[in-house]
Amino acid sequence: MTGHLGRRTAITVLLGLVLVLPARPAARGQERKPPCEYIADILAVSLPDQAGQPAEIEVTSSDFATYERNLGLDPDFASAYAGKRVLDVGAGLSEFVDIMADDYGADAVAVDVAYAEIDLRDLSPACVELFYRRRLAMDAQRLLFPSNFFDLVVSHSLLKWFFLFAPEEGEDARLRIRRGMDILGQMVRVANAGGEIRTTDFPDPNGEWFAQQHPELVDAYRAAYREFLRPYTDADELKLEIEFCYRGDRGYTVIRKLERVPRVDIRSPVSVIRAQGRPPTRPPRQ
Repeated sequence: MTGHLGRRTAITVLLGLVLVLPARPAARGQERKPPCEYIADILAVSLPDQAGQPAEIEVTSSDFATYERNLGLDPDFASAYAGKRVLDVGAGLSEFVDIMADDYGADAVAVDVAYAEIDLRDLSPACVELFYRRRLAMDAQRLLFPSNFFDLVVSHSLLKWFFLFAPEEGEDARLRIRRGMDILGQMVRVANAGGEIRTTDFPDPNGEWFAQQHPELVDAYRAAYREFLRPYTDADELKLEIEFCYRGDRGYTVIRKLERVPRVDIRSPVSVIRAQGRPPTRPPRQ
């Protein structure tokens, strides 16, 4: 999630965070017993917009199975990412990175600009430590990771705020759409060659559905899409494979990166922040 959308900020905070520290990976379908109770009170945050008014916060539900279903992930996909790097962009309180790391051994991290605004002071130290273990407050338009870094990049219910809403009165929708394409560009940049980017809410700019549903946005959407493709086009050859898997507004998009650019090898996602002189997000003092 990132920034302000016109005069109002739309923040999607995903419920269903299940934080586990199992002694060994839990079998799929096995009951999970979180070590501490997460309460909805942590969502009672007020994010001031440019006018100084409380921003809107939409609370939606998302769990690991929802990611699998809505992103078109095979039920057995996770075992292929043991020891590999996984990034969830605009993750909210999704449990995706926790399960990928604890149950499947992935080096997983979640980023969301809203993490800086969540007040965890009323939670137990165990909850706070678990929350910050794999979560970094970061703007999706400026991901602080090197290029060609992650083997899998996912984003669930983030891009709809940029692509799928009609313009509000006085809003420059072209700017909003370009910001969404900037986020996509960042996701592709940090993905490794041969890796995948999977996201919801990115329908085919040249498809009939978008043109029918958002005729006022289609020209700006297609222009921003062409700019998004430009860095990956050489002599009319596209260095990405893009697959739009939609029926109407329901579906997902898969982007496969075919080429890499010079990279800096750093051991783990969190160490990237340290290497760039920015300390990782710290839990508030109790």
